Amino acid sequence: EHVVKNIYPEIKHDYFNESPNIYDKKYISGITRGVAELKQEEFVNEKARRFSYMKTMYSVCPEAFEPISRNEASTPEGSWLTVISGKRPMGQFSVDSLYNPDLHALCELPDICCKIFPKENNDFLYIVVVYRNDSPLGEQRANRFIELYNIKRDIMQELNYELPELKAVKSEMIIAREMGEIFSYMPG
Repeated sequence: EHVVKNIYPEIKHDYFNESPNIYDKKYISGITRGVAELKQEEFVNEKARRFSYMKTMYSVCPEAFEPISRNEASTPEGSWLTVISGKRPMGQFSVDSLYNPDLHALCELPDICCKIFPKENNDFLYIVVVYRNDSPLGEQRANRFIELYNIKRDIMQELNYELPELKAVKSEMIIAREMGEIFSYMPG
């Protein structure tokens, strides 16, 4: 329990009364998440390996950030790597389990923080907003991303029965441009 609460204090207690889902079972074993044990190789050792790798890639926060290409951050690893290496103040990726070793290793790095929330309409995915705590832009952009994400979710809810193309255009007009800016993407 404490492993998840350390990175996601807002987690509801009921979460620990549930059986581990198929993705959790990669990292834990037990009848419920509350009494589950961490798997040595899949979680403990993998987290140590990932933390070691992340420490070698970690860089102190620069005075200013340069825009990055979208391709550089198009994978979960690319997203958090561009943040911990000092290329941008904030990134976002998804995990299918709150026991994901990368997520736990990230949270142990100095001046790196994560905000986590469940993805809507999905029982398995969590959105992770990773940011630099040693940059004033880090938490500011993380909070703005969450605001924009909630606005986008509301737009999609309002346009529930509209064509996907209309949803995409409306979303683009309202929030996508600003999201690109807060992710430090090169204009394109």
